Amino acid sequence: MKNRVIYLKHKNITTAALMVDECSNILAVKIREQTRKHLPVSVSDEASLKTWLMGRGIPAARKDFERDFGGVSSFELMLNNLGLSLVDCYWLCPGDYEKSWQEVNLYSNHFRESYSLDLDRKETIADIYSKTNFVPSTSLKGDLKKKWIIRKNNIRSLVKGNYGSGCVQSLSEVLASEIHKRQGAAHAPYHLIHISSNGRKLIGCICDAFTSEQVEFISAYEALDHVKKPNSISYYEFFIECCARLGVDVRDFLEYQILTDFVISNNDRHLNNFGLLRDADSLEMIGIAPIFDSGNSMFYSGGYIPAGKGLLDLDTTSFFSKEVKLLKQVKDRSWVNLALLPGEDYVYRLLKIDAELSEERVSRTVEAYRQKIVYLDDFMNGADLWDYKYRR
Repeated sequence: MKNRVIYLKHKNITTAALMVDECSNILAVKIREQTRKHLPVSVSDEASLKTWLMGRGIPAARKDFERDFGGVSSFELMLNNLGLSLVDCYWLCPGDYEKSWQEVNLYSNHFRESYSLDLDRKETIADIYSKTNFVPSTSLKGDLKKKWIIRKNNIRSLVKGNYGSGCVQSLSEVLASEIHKRQGAAHAPYHLIHISSNGRKLIGCICDAFTSEQVEFISAYEALDHVKKPNSISYYEFFIECCARLGVDVRDFLEYQILTDFVISNNDRHLNNFGLLRDADSLEMIGIAPIFDSGNSMFYSGGYIPAGKGLLDLDTTSFFSKEVKLLKQVKDRSWVNLALLPGEDYVYRLLKIDAELSEERVSRTVEAYRQKIVYLDDFMNGADLWDYKYRR
């Protein structure tokens, strides 16, 4: 097989050309200057475009990737499905391909739902439309198994599994959704769903897409990556500045997200699971994306659950490595109405859905949640939780 030319397109607008060999290795990349403004936000040159392309597919580190795909690389898998996604309007068009965006996009055309988790077809959610050859799940980031499906009324929805045999990650998504619903905050609502994986009946979660042919998601990482950060400020403040340049004020949103993540002990608010929404045609920023992807919470990974002041020394993956360092960035401490937070009974009943959890673990997790609310109350009343005098 000879080398191939592949075009990166934003809808029907060609933004760059790639030269790809018979093994789907990228040999060369050339940006089209006339349409540069349609490139992904984080792309400034050919090198950053190649990085963006290589990071678009399923991470090779995802569980069972080698077994599921039999030696096919993540990039080749994505390329075979035109790099189509349900996050934005970019796709990879072979040089001899004659179809348009209108004919291939996954927002208005049917697609194949394979490559991750099987649904329990007894669920009402299984009113699936006819399928085509393309699989949007090949452009899904993250290590957790997940897949896109088409639900009744043509709704695109994301189904997610869990690490291990339990379902605390899915339960955490539901808890976060309940918190944000009660607080009146924009969020992607998650619901529990029966799934199967490797022949086992499990509980996962599902949420509907908040993107469309008109609305794209721009991750915080992409918003940050297109400008060099000065040494004088933190990445947190730099992100706020970058968003302000794009016309979006994100400070209030970040503060609310920090406070609610603290309550559920979310240890993974990395820069790809929050961000902005953009108009796919005008390229103008619309605003902040609804809160989503809060599953790595409530001590989902097992192991020791701290108690008391030990809950103020938790690690996290975000702008800072500790929860309390994130709290230190909050200027307005009043974003959360404590009276509206789900009570301990609600959390207990939710966790009891996971048959893998012992009664002791459920109780310890509920107690940690209760104590976090106490600490948040102290914080909202002026206590600096990172201060040594408070924590001793």
